[in-house]
Amino acid sequence: MPAILAPRGVAAPSWMPGIVQGVRQVVLLVLDGLGWDQLQERLHLAPALASMTGGPITTVAPSTTSTALTSITTGLTPGEHGIVGYRIDIAGDVLNVLRWYGSSGDARRQVEPRVTQPFAPFMGESVPVVSKAELEGSAFTEAHLRGSRPRGWRAASSLAVTVGGLLRAGERFVYA
Repeated sequence: MPAILAPRGVAAPSWMPGIVQGVRQVVLLVLDGLGWDQLQERLHLAPALASMTGGPITTVAPSTTSTALTSITTGLTPGEHGIVGYRIDIAGDVLNVLRWYGSSGDARRQVEPRVTQPFAPFMGESVPVVSKAELEGSAFTEAHLRGSRPRGWRAASSLAVTVGGLLRAGERFVYA
């Protein structure tokens, strides 16, 4: 996030693809569970992705959805942001982070998302987030996307339409 959300005019780090230098808008499209090797083996199924510039990146460990998404949005390692797995021990109870459930059910009152993961996502900026509408308001969303401006989709086909509308409206950064 620090590299993507840096003020205009600040050079991108050397590890960023050259095509990123000087761009006015960025869409960070996260395809949870799609690995580089799987994509390379099926390029014919994803011609738009196949045509893009880039290469493999390394994820965090453990490479679970909750841990990786929180690292993406905060720019921090799991050890720093505290979401260290899909299931984590909180005061002797096991919390399912994606569902925010413990042994007695909904754990929001016992395990506050903002306390469990106290770091502001997106460097504290309020950015548009395009994701499934049913995820809005969830405890995990509160933990790793709080302060963002949700734009929920109900049909996957509307994701690109929503992102396009945000770009046409002048958004500098869109997380989808």
